[in-house]
This record gives sequence, structure tokens and C-alpha cells, in this order.
Amino acid sequence: MIKFLFLIGAGCFLVSCTTLSNPVLKKSLSILTDDQVHAKACDINGLWNLVEGSLPYVNEAKRRRLKCFAAFKRPGRDASTLTKLGSAYYNAGQYQKAIASYQSAIRVDQKYIQAHYNLAITYVKLGQNQKAIISYKEILRINPNHEHARKNLNILEQNIAKPSTLPPVSQPPLAQTPEPPKQLYSGTGFMFGSKDYVITNWHVVRGTKNIKVKFLNGEKINAEVLLKDVENDIAFLKLKRSPELPPSDLKVGDSSKVRMGDKVFTIGYPAHWVMGQNPKYTEGVVNALSGVKDDPKVFQISVQILPGNSGGPLFDQSGEVIGITQATLDPQLATEFIGALPQNVNYAIKSSYIKKLFPMLPETLVSNRGIVVVPIEPKNTLANFIEKAKKNIVLIEAKE
Repeated sequence: MIKFLFLIGAGCFLVSCTTLSNPVLKKSLSILTDDQVHAKACDINGLWNLVEGSLPYVNEAKRRRLKCFAAFKRPGRDASTLTKLGSAYYNAGQYQKAIASYQSAIRVDQKYIQAHYNLAITYVKLGQNQKAIISYKEILRINPNHEHARKNLNILEQNIAKPSTLPPVSQPPLAQTPEPPKQLYSGTGFMFGSKDYVITNWHVVRGTKNIKVKFLNGEKINAEVLLKDVENDIAFLKLKRSPELPPSDLKVGDSSKVRMGDKVFTIGYPAHWVMGQNPKYTEGVVNALSGVKDDPKVFQISVQILPGNSGGPLFDQSGEVIGITQATLDPQLATEFIGALPQNVNYAIKSSYIKKLFPMLPETLVSNRGIVVVPIEPKNTLANFIEKAKKNIVLIEAKE
């Protein structure tokens, strides 16, 4: 885990369990906004925080007559954000914290169906089917026409007497659902130059032995790791045979020319086990030319990266690949460090680190021609680019 210090306001605070009698600490706390004090003083359950170092913030919050949670509206404490935080806890296997987050979201907005739905899913995961039934019934009380809640409720009620044979509860695309089984890893990759090479993230295939690459036409081809850069999280895969597709027209561009504010986009397979196996388009901008602690190897981008997006191409407006989508900032860890939930902070590895590996390949047939995105002519629209490019963007599934 990378440990680093966050700057808040005009100073940086490492606070021990002292009282507000310390004049320096008191002055430091005085420059914080109500939101910042509230984030440190109140825990996820809407109670005063009892962890070491929180007492000064609790006292300051009480001095300002702040209240925990629902009675105190602030960004990051709305029902939607709390539900997303619960999903992060769920995917990390911290189910009790997920339950607490969903319950907190419900306290903020009792009619927020997504929180009730995710709470029910978590109860089923823990085998607490009676509690799941209560959650599904609450959803139907709010919205009697909620088909997925009614279907899942019927399954639970029919099998409540024999939980050992309980079939898995179906989860609709609307729900923020867990990741696929731990033994199965998935991500996105893209072909380049020769028909036999695919680029992706190393973490997508790390520790796996059975790698399959699926193309848009449904064709599946086994692959193996030909070259890896563990430090920069890049892997080159070699297909066991050539696909029934023409060579890729995708061009690896120059990431050194990218500037803050540049529009970028990706095409990939986010959460394909829920959202479907057709590629998805996501756009955004370059927020920063570096990552955490000014890491020069990555861009910070607003292109949302979900599980399954890792390893996909990040395109600039000219249709050149200027990065590989890699990860999103862990909301759980970030919240613990800064006391607020980060919004849409994602990272992509710069293409310059891809190019450094080209000389190490047995053969490099990188195309020098790209598909122009700028719509100077009707045939060069973004939609036409996507239609061509997605044929060279693949779904990767790997097993241990």
C-alpha cells in the first residue's frame, strides 16, 4: 500500500488524540470548512468518530453545532455516493461495512431504491435471506412495479425453507453488482500492427495460465504472454493463431504531446458479466499529466474506468492510442485518508511506455496510418471511427 500525506486547506495535519486546548491545533482546525470537520468527526454510521485522533474534530464539530449525517447535508454524504461506497466495500469483501454504508444511504433517503437493492444482495451473499426478503419488500412498497425485486423476492420465499438449494439471485444491469469469481479475471485489450499481437494491462493476466481473447465477431483465440513490463503494468499477448480480421489500423501515438483538458475516450468491456459483451464507449478529459504523488507514468482522466475496462486503449481526438486505461482511485482507501469520497478519479498508462517495449518484440509491425476522427469529411466521423476500431478491441478472460 502506498502511504502518503494529504494536504487539507492551507496546512497539513497529523493529529494525535489531544484536546482543543492546544492553541496551534485550535487555529489549524479553525481554518477547516464545516465539511472537512464533519468528515473527520462523524463515522459511516452517523455516529461520533471514536478512532484515535478524531477527538479534536469531534469537539470542533460540537462547538460549531454540527450534527452527524442525515441532519447535516454535505457533498459526499448523499444517498448515491454512500451507495457507491457500499459497492466498493462489497467488491473488497468487506460486507459488514457495505451493509453499514447502504443503511446510511437509506437513512439519508428512505426511498433510494438502489441502496435497498444492494443491501438485499449483500444479505443474500451472507446467507441472511430473511433480511434480504425485508429489503425486497421495502423496494416493492416504494415501487410495486420493480420487476427484479419481485422476481428475487419470489425466489427467496420459495426456497427459504431449503437454503442449501437456493439458486443464485439474478442481478439486473441497474444494480451495482460484485465482480466475477476470483478465479476468473477479465479486462480489455487491443490489437496493433500485426494480427497476432494484443496489448493489455499486466494485472489482467498476472498469475493466470489460461488466457482467451474474444473478438467482436464472437471468435475466441487462446493467447500467451509474450512480453511483460511488471513495473508499468503492460503486457503483450501473442495469439495462438491469427483472427479472421484484417490487420489493425490502430496507431500508438505520442503521449508527450497530450495536454491538460484534451478530450479523450476509450472503448472496452466494463463489467461485461452484467452490462453485456458488446463494447462500450466512454469519454472524458485529461485532468492531469501525472498520477498519485505526481507519478509521471500515468495520466489522470475523467474517463470512468470500471472493472473490465483495464487494458483498453485511451484515444485522443485524432484516433491515436495515447494510453492504456489502468485503474480508478480506490474510494475506500481514499476516503480513509482524506475523509471524503473522490469523484471519478481514474488513471491511464502513457503510450510512451508501450513504445519502449517495441524493440523487444520479435517483430514489430505497428501501423503508421491511423483512422482520423476529426469529422472533416462525413466518412471520418467519430461514430465511423468507433465502428472500425471496436473490431480490434477485444475482451480478455483469464483463469488461474
